Parts: sequence; C-alpha cells; structure tokens
Amino acid sequence: MLPGQIGYPGQSTGVNLPQTVTLLSGSAFYLPDGSFMLKLPAQSVLQWKDTATGLWRVTDSGPSSHPIPVTSDGSNFRVLNISGTIQGIGSLTAGTGYAQATTTLTFAAPNASNFPAITATATPIIGGSLTFAVTTAGTGYVNPQLYIPHPTQCGGTPGLCIAANAHVATLTTGGIATLATDFAGAGYITAPLPNTITLTPAQFQQLSQQELNLTNTLIIVDPAGTGAVITPSIANGTPTSGGLTGAIMTNNGAGYDGTHIPAVTITGAGSSAAATAIPSMALQSVTVGGTNTGYTSSVIVETSLSAAGAISPIYDEPVQPRVGRVVAAQSGGVLGTPVVEDAGNGFQTVPLAKQVGNATADGSVNATFTPVVGGVRNILLYWQVG
Repeated sequence: MLPGQIGYPGQSTGVNLPQTVTLLSGSAFYLPDGSFMLKLPAQSVLQWKDTATGLWRVTDSGPSSHPIPVTSDGSNFRVLNISGTIQGIGSLTAGTGYAQATTTLTFAAPNASNFPAITATATPIIGGSLTFAVTTAGTGYVNPQLYIPHPTQCGGTPGLCIAANAHVATLTTGGIATLATDFAGAGYITAPLPNTITLTPAQFQQLSQQELNLTNTLIIVDPAGTGAVITPSIANGTPTSGGLTGAIMTNNGAGYDGTHIPAVTITGAGSSAAATAIPSMALQSVTVGGTNTGYTSSVIVETSLSAAGAISPIYDEPVQPRVGRVVAAQSGGVLGTPVVEDAGNGFQTVPLAKQVGNATADGSVNATFTPVVGGVRNILLYWQVG
C-alpha cells in the first residue's frame, strides 16, 4: 500500500496521524485497545502475551519493511527494544533436590553507569521435563510429526510451565527408530499418555483446539504410517523435589553491555543447577586501532554475529541476529571514528569486526576494529486504523 490508501494515516484530514515513541534499552510500549499499523525499528520486536505460559513471544522483529497490522485488547501486544536486555537462559544443568516455593534464579546487575540500568528477573521452573521412548516402531511411516500436549493439559500450572518439543530423528524400513528432543519441557505434573493410533494430516486437521486441549495424549501425524507407539515419561522430578527445568522471564532488564554479561545464580535447597544468561545486544560504536596508516579511501566494516557460538534459549528460538555495519572515513591516510550505519541485533557476546572487501586496495591492512555493544535507542512509528 502507498500513503493515502486504506491502512495508512490520513495525510490531509489530520486524523490518525502517525505517533512516535522513543524506546530505550529494555523499554516496552504496550499497545492500547484498538487496531494499529506499526513500523518496527531495527532493534525492537513485536510480542504477544502467551497466557498459558506467561511468556512474551516474538511475532515479528525489526526493521519492518512494511507496516504491520495489529489488533490489541490493551494488554496482549507490546513492542520491546531488546538491545541491552536478557532474552532468557540456556546451557541448562538441572541439578537435583530443588522445590518451586524456595528456589530463586537471579541475574547479576548491568553496568550502573548505563541508562537505563535495570537488573533482569526470572521465575525458575522446577521439575516436570519429559523423556520419550519408542515402544513400538510401527510400519509405513513417511514424514511423522509429533503433537505433544502442553503441560497445562497434564496438570501443569499456567505461568509456570513450558511445552516440550521433539521430532522423529530416524526411520528404519518405515518404522520410527529414534527420536530427538528439541526441548524437554518444564512444569509437567504428569506425563502425556502414549499415542495409541497415528492420525493422517487430514484427520488431525479435523480436531478442534478445544478437543486437543481436552486430551493429554501424544499424537503422531503421518500420511501413511501405522502402529508406532511413543511413550513419554516425567524426568527431573516434580515441583515438590526436582531439578531446574526452565525459567519465565519476568523482566528482560536494560543496560546490559559486552563487558557486563550477567552471571546466573540459582539458590534453594537443591544442588548443582546451573544456567547461562543469553543477552541481546546491538552495536553502539567501533573503535579504530592498530597502525592505521596508508588508507586512500573510506572503508566499510562489518561485524560477525558473535565472537563465540550462539546459545539458544531453552524455550524458544532467539530473535534472528543481524550483523552490524559502520563506515570509517579517511583523512591523510588515517581512518577516523566510524559512523554506525546499522547497529545490528542479537549479539550474545562482543562480535568481531573486519574490513569488507580487499583491504590492500585501500593501501593498508594495519587498522584494527573493536566493537562496543549494548543497548541503543529506537523510535517506534504507529498509527490507529480502527
């Protein structure tokens, strides 16, 4: 659509004109009741509230190339500037002997000199993960998919549980041979019942969400297979006494930077639980060092996505990371302070930065580039359409 068409703000009437909101690191704008169009800034995400889990889930991330339509009830959608925040936890070690009522999970504080500087918070989930065993392989399977009931269908407490995900890893002569667990889940009180039949995609499609919510049975969906049985079992105990299986972020924090990636502390009656914080940072600046002589033109510098391997949150995929980009102008053969063209997104550690293209064509390979990452300012554009 172009300005003046339906869904765009009036240009001559003065009604529904675009509004702007400044979002600093960790700032969230909750959409009021109504229908809106949004232009997401580069380091912000549109999230919806998953009331079953208590999670804010990402439905879109910036920068948006086109306006995004959103209908809000005043509490179910928000736009969050994720730069300088904590997305969640990963690299989880469950430990043993913890109880939900007495276990806490805390993050170290960000750099106090940053503004805003807000310590992230999360609620731990104790016990109730799942394991899966192939009891009967079955025959004739082509591309089996698994429907695994949500913990709330198996006695889990809303806001203190996260659904498990698994997939079939290998078939042997049409039978299900092995499974792979993508996330074991958290907060299951009882395990889902093993499947007794395999449904075709058409049969599964006929089930309503209400029917699925009333069952606590694992379902295999496949166009041709029959006879396989997969049996889930509870692992890592229950909230009464168990291991750390997940966490719900209650505040993503603000002001975290590349030199203040927080430690995670788990306290309670249990032992040996551990987790890693997963920051999301953007490029604030790049410093130029090294010999830095002999340049004949400006240069473009791009970052890596992180200096170390990415860590996936235990409950969801992180926001797609994007490299940062700067331009450094030269004067007298020396590169000056780079200007950030794109701050990138989703850095979990301080990334690497390298000159783009053939460095020798610019007269020197001696300059070095050091990124500085943390939170950056965003401007959200939105307007009401209904």
